[in-house]
Amino acid sequence: MSVAFSKNQSERNFVFREIADKICEIGDRYSVKITGYKHADLPLYSALPVQKQQDSLHQLRVFLQTMEATESSGNKVDNQGCFVWAALSTFGLVPPADLFSKLDSDALIEIYDLYGLQIWRNFNFLKFCSYTLEEVFCIEWSNRYTREPGMNEVCAQKIGALLSGQTPEIYYPGIAKHTIEETCSEERYIFNVHYDLLCTLKNREGAVVSWLVMATAEHLGRREELPKNVLRLAPAISSPEPPSLA
Repeated sequence: MSVAFSKNQSERNFVFREIADKICEIGDRYSVKITGYKHADLPLYSALPVQKQQDSLHQLRVFLQTMEATESSGNKVDNQGCFVWAALSTFGLVPPADLFSKLDSDALIEIYDLYGLQIWRNFNFLKFCSYTLEEVFCIEWSNRYTREPGMNEVCAQKIGALLSGQTPEIYYPGIAKHTIEETCSEERYIFNVHYDLLCTLKNREGAVVSWLVMATAEHLGRREELPKNVLRLAPAISSPEPPSLA
């Protein structure tokens, strides 16, 4: 997977599709439908600046590498602990010693960098996502989802406290369960989410460089399918700005 980043757009698109197709094939083995892209010319990926294309391709490649590393070790990607361990090892991240004893097998796990960019998500995340891989890896999280009004600020405050050292390394943030909606997918999934755990991740030199969130989610359906009392919990608001973690 150490293919050099090509200067030719068609070659870059080919590599992106090739990796995405392999991820979809793995999903099929677990009866999880993953869509790599809608159009072979990858309009979202192709429209990114070259550096952003490189970053997106790298993250897509790392996701496949973590899946392949998990399976090559004799485990399955729906094995929560093994899949998370493969991701941390690939990124060179060191978790708190007791993190794995706290992971729920049915939870959604996401890893973010210090700029709030989602750099990894687990297999369960894909079960609650109707976006294609191209959309996931080419559209930032803050532009893919909206929350209930005021919840972005609450989440940013809790994450800021974690990263500034005001909380333990493993932190139960007490964020109320709330509704999140996909903003630019065809299906427009809506689901309830509860953030069960936040956790700092360090590099091998001991500096905090990333953070992990474990969440419990409940899929509610699509916007047009839901009754009005549910829709009031998921207003169609504009995409928020990424939270400041300063």
